[in-house]
Amino acid sequence: MSCCEKQDDGLTCELTRGAPADASNFTYKDNGHTQEIARRRNQYFSEVFSVREPHNSPRDRVFQNSIIVVEIKTNAKLAGDRFQILSDLSSQLSQIYHRPEDCVLVTVEENMNLLLGSSSEPAYLMTVSGLSHLIAPVTNIRNTFLIQSAVAKILHIPASRGVIKYHSLTEENFAFNSVTMMGEIERLERESQEENSGVMRSISLRKKKLRSSQSSHLAPLPEASTTLGTEPHISTISERMMQAGARDESRMVRKARSIRQFFSI
Repeated sequence: MSCCEKQDDGLTCELTRGAPADASNFTYKDNGHTQEIARRRNQYFSEVFSVREPHNSPRDRVFQNSIIVVEIKTNAKLAGDRFQILSDLSSQLSQIYHRPEDCVLVTVEENMNLLLGSSSEPAYLMTVSGLSHLIAPVTNIRNTFLIQSAVAKILHIPASRGVIKYHSLTEENFAFNSVTMMGEIERLERESQEENSGVMRSISLRKKKLRSSQSSHLAPLPEASTTLGTEPHISTISERMMQAGARDESRMVRKARSIRQFFSI
């Protein structure tokens, strides 16, 4: 059925959306547009400004599983299921910081005494804490837009009424699961060194076994037989040369005697 209906006073059309200047209509369009912008910016910055370290290094593994802590204080009263609100915030933050929801800690304190700009309108103060690779200048530029867009969608508080503080933590000052991040990195590095040393020892043992097997399969060189075989050959040649020289000498002696006898006659 058409949205337009005939009535006695003329044609009237039922409005299915607000007027162009309607704030609710603008918010609806802005949400869809914001999600698309957030997706593109997220993909771009994740490719350009990602941490460039070996993917299997101990430090990289700790960074990938590090906790991001988000604390929100607001003067508004949360409407609806509190657990669902926290779950939605955790899901959005896990996508923004590229980590599982198990690595996101979110706290929300409502009905706080907050006053922003001498106005009692809903406002919030957010503190984001994490390791240094998560709290960086370029990363904060990207995440500020995404975080405040998510808060505006879930808590219905605009970005103009929100303040975000970023707190960078060092590895030795951030702990989880009974160990600091620095201690976890050192533990993984020791395990990696032990694994590498074990691999090197196994490789050296294999090389030694291979060399011993190759040497056992090689035939021994006939050094003694060669020496014994060459010495008689050399001695035979020298004897023949001596005999030939003796025969030549005896011939010369005979010729000299015959010449003497000829002149003596």
